[in-house]
Amino acid sequence: MILTVEEVCLGARRTLEIPGRGEVVVDIPAGSQPGQCLRLAGLGPLGADGREGDLHVHVELTPHAYYRIKGRSIVLDLPITPWEAALGTALRVPTPYGPVRIRVPAGTQGGHALRLAWRGLPAPDGTGDLLVHVKIVLPPEPGAEELELYGKLAAVSRFDPRAHFNTGD
Repeated sequence: MILTVEEVCLGARRTLEIPGRGEVVVDIPAGSQPGQCLRLAGLGPLGADGREGDLHVHVELTPHAYYRIKGRSIVLDLPITPWEAALGTALRVPTPYGPVRIRVPAGTQGGHALRLAWRGLPAPDGTGDLLVHVKIVLPPEPGAEELELYGKLAAVSRFDPRAHFNTGD
């Protein structure tokens, strides 16, 4: 059975066509994991003794446009602009449970992960986290004024991210 990230977070109800039994409505519990086998008691084939067997359904996850699953955590790549990273910002980001507002602190570096506790996959021993990975993205086609501002920044900034390189320069 192929499920979405939202379905494994929130649970789902699916209708299955079972040969010899017709359509059966199945409740998929929140927190079902990819690769997990769900046992549906009494919905399998009849055994030699005439008793109903169990049906085993394997859980698979369909790829998602925003999220990746890593254990009980959900990973979201968050594109931000260089000025949002430098100055800080507050943004609304999607989660499987609905959008939430997060604060990106001033000076956030690309690759930094912001952790939203209890927004991951549910489990009997506690829900995982949503890990928001910051990706700094430049404008694809900066205009003349933007390029001029970048030039001014380059002229006044003393920051050298490669100062630790030993290149003999």
